[in-house]
Amino acid sequence: MHRTVLIIFWVGVSSAFNGQAQTLADAWVEAQQHASIKMVESLANSAKASAQAIDATQSLKVDLTASVIHLDDDINLYGSDLADATSTGSPIIDDVLSILAQDLVTTIGDQTSTRASLVAAYPLYSGGKTRLASEIALLEYELAEADVVKAKQLVFIDVVRRYLNAAFAEQALALMSTQLKAMLEHQQNAVSLEREGQIAAAERILVDAQVQKLRVAVHNQQLLLDTLYYALGQVASITKVNVKLLAAARSLAPYDAATQMQCAINQSPTLKHAQIKQRQSLRAIELASADYKPTVALVADVNLYRGDSLIDQTSPDWAVGIAGKMPLLDGGSKSNRVLAAKALSSASAYEQQISREHLLRQVRALLNERDGASHSISGLDTSIVAAKENLRLRTLAFKQGLGRAVDVLDALASVQSTQTLQQEAAMKLILSQATLAALCQQYQPFLTSIQGDTL
Repeated sequence: MHRTVLIIFWVGVSSAFNGQAQTLADAWVEAQQHASIKMVESLANSAKASAQAIDATQSLKVDLTASVIHLDDDINLYGSDLADATSTGSPIIDDVLSILAQDLVTTIGDQTSTRASLVAAYPLYSGGKTRLASEIALLEYELAEADVVKAKQLVFIDVVRRYLNAAFAEQALALMSTQLKAMLEHQQNAVSLEREGQIAAAERILVDAQVQKLRVAVHNQQLLLDTLYYALGQVASITKVNVKLLAAARSLAPYDAATQMQCAINQSPTLKHAQIKQRQSLRAIELASADYKPTVALVADVNLYRGDSLIDQTSPDWAVGIAGKMPLLDGGSKSNRVLAAKALSSASAYEQQISREHLLRQVRALLNERDGASHSISGLDTSIVAAKENLRLRTLAFKQGLGRAVDVLDALASVQSTQTLQQEAAMKLILSQATLAALCQQYQPFLTSIQGDTL
């Protein structure tokens, strides 16, 4: 029965190691095409196009217009109106024409007017509204770019975490497999000693129970490993990790705290996001204040086609002029927009301060976590040597009938747990350093530093 179960176990373990091993750098290259990054990049492209569209409003604008107007009633033109609009330069002649035109009435019976023209407008003065709107839109694009950087940081940290989780689970499985092999050997020793009458059946049964318990643990670890590979496959098509956690952790050089904090501040997209929002709110204050200023534009109208009606014939072939708009009364909306923009500027300043404090706490915590993990790795070296020596002595004593089976089981568990703790500390060190690298956007230097520490 034991032999059959063991065969099934080794088939299960070998399935986890099928396929060619891939490095963390391979995973990162593929993860950069993840939907979470592509989505934010698309939003950034949209913000850039919107900024360009607003900037284009400051240039010449030409429209082709066409109209067909049908009047319900005839139009009456009175001579007195024509006389008022006509002047010969001579007061006497103008008075005579005015008297003659008093009873003159002309009716326009053609009630349909058709016209096509080119209308051009060129902004001359807007009080800074167009420029400020363009600058705000460009700052919106910068915000979107900061979001892209933030998305890449989050994806990088997530990929590293998933990759390291799979590596840790795989190496934990290897440690458990080694422990199972040693325990099976211990089981055979227990069976032999029981036959010779040197130990009681209860001790051999205890060993059998621990063997079965470890087999269940190995099976569960295999299932966990499959789950972690599935999670890793969601961001990169990795079927086998390729890193020695302990070797990689030992090879990473420690970061200088002051340098790392300054680097994180300079490269932080969260802090940059708050800074851009403050600049944007200051532009919004100027824009709200600019609403009190007039808008002036040069306009031109060139007639391309007109119908045969008298109304069409009286329209000019072209016209050029200046159009202006001056705000007079708005019910207080402009002043409220100024107040809202000032409040937003104040909030952005506080957000910048909070983001900086949070960033410094995060960097400090990561540096401490890295140092703690480094000391744990070094300290556990001695513990592992001691645990292995204790296992050797306990096993030797048991073979000679001078020890108990439970002592060997305890020694085996001590070796496995101590090695697992060291692997866990190595994973924490690598992950903390990866996060620090992401905060400084130093992805490639970090990946290169652990590239050689592969299986």
